[in-house]
Amino acid sequence: MSKKIILKDFYQIESVVFISDIDFSFSDKNFLKSLEPSLEELIDGEKFLFNNYYEFESKVNKHFKLKDEVPKKYKKPKRVVKKFKKHRRQYFGYINKNGDHILRIHLLKPHKKHEYDDESWKEYMFFSSSTQFYLINLTQRKFIYKVVGLDENGNPEELNTY
Repeated sequence: MSKKIILKDFYQIESVVFISDIDFSFSDKNFLKSLEPSLEELIDGEKFLFNNYYEFESKVNKHFKLKDEVPKKYKKPKRVVKKFKKHRRQYFGYINKNGDHILRIHLLKPHKKHEYDDESWKEYMFFSSSTQFYLINLTQRKFIYKVVGLDENGNPEELNTY
C-alpha cells in the first residue's frame, strides 16, 4: 500500500511513499522491520542525495573504471535537483538491526512511452533499466552501497577465491 506525495521543492511530479510491510531481508541482511518514512525523513533523504550525489556516483564510476566521469556540475546540489526534477519517486523505509532508519529512493526516469500510465508503479516496487535507486542510512547520514565489489560503505571488497 502506498500514498501519494509531491515535494515541490525537489520535484514536479507525483510520487509515492510505501506504507505497507515490505520485507527487505532479500537485499539487506540487517533488515529488522518496515517503517513508513516521515515527511522530515523524506526531505532529509532528498537533501542528502542532492548534496552527496557527485561523491556517490564518482566512487561507483571509479570502482568500475568507467571512462566517463561524473560531470563536475553535479557537485552543486541545485544541478542534481534539476537533473531529477521530472523523475517519479518511490520511497521505502525500514529499520535495520542497529536501529538505524534506512530510506530507499527509487528514481523513475520519465519516458515518452507512458511507461507509468498503468498506475502499477504506485503499488509495486518498480525496477527497469531506467530506474536508479539509492539507499541512505538517515541515522548515520551516509549512503549504503549496493554495488558488486563494494561493501556497504563503498570500500572495495576482498574477492573470495575457491
